[in-house]
Amino acid sequence: MLAAGPETVVLEVAEYHPDSDAVHRILTKPGVEYAAKSLSAPLTKLAIPREKTWAARNFAAQLLSDYGETPFLAAARAFVEEEELEPDPTVFIKSVTIRALIPLEKAGNQSWLYCVTLEIRLGEPEWCAGFVVGRKYVARAFPTADWELG
Repeated sequence: MLAAGPETVVLEVAEYHPDSDAVHRILTKPGVEYAAKSLSAPLTKLAIPREKTWAARNFAAQLLSDYGETPFLAAARAFVEEEELEPDPTVFIKSVTIRALIPLEKAGNQSWLYCVTLEIRLGEPEWCAGFVVGRKYVARAFPTADWELG
């Protein structure tokens, strides 16, 4: 956790599982994720394609949920209980911005694994409470996986 402010949480995420190229999937446009051009060299553009904003929000929601008990996680659980629906990352995450991108190594499918700095803007300022700057933790997240609330 690099920062936690009035509406934003900033995380540094290092991908380490060889089959989990989440950042690559978020940063490449649909249909070209595994084209030779996308795999030949590490990505350098930080902009998330419009078609991938939901996936980026879902990824961020999963990362923040694995942090532990916070107002963010409590709000997501309350939403599920009240609405009797699956949690919707677009309700809880306003935006995800990539501030920095460092290639680490090739993934198992020939894409790349990255260390990425994510700025995550939450839906409500009070949901930032409970996140502690400097705290390190392990999370499991994937842009197209279900958002599990644990």
